[in-house]
Amino acid sequence: MKKIETLVEDIYKLFNFSRIDKDEKEVDALIDNFGEMLKVHVKEFMYSEPRGNGYLRLSAIGKPTRQIWYDINTETEEKYPQAHALNFYMDIFLKNFYYSVHP
Repeated sequence: MKKIETLVEDIYKLFNFSRIDKDEKEVDALIDNFGEMLKVHVKEFMYSEPRGNGYLRLSAIGKPTRQIWYDINTETEEKYPQAHALNFYMDIFLKNFYYSVHP
């Protein structure tokens, strides 16, 4: 079981860049799998519609109702509307990459 005392060591273990003990066919299969997962996510990102603020989220718990109403019903134009989606998909990309190398 993980403990808070071993947090730093556990994080360093996640980014262990030592040589992989796999043959070339296994590595090719992992790369192909990663490429297919990446293709699905990039296509989803390219064809998705930008979401507005008209959704309730769990982060709204505890906020005053008037603030929630204004957050949902006020039109604000973002400077980079797809930035949040890109950040989300980059997170998915990095997780898929990590889990394809370290199954």
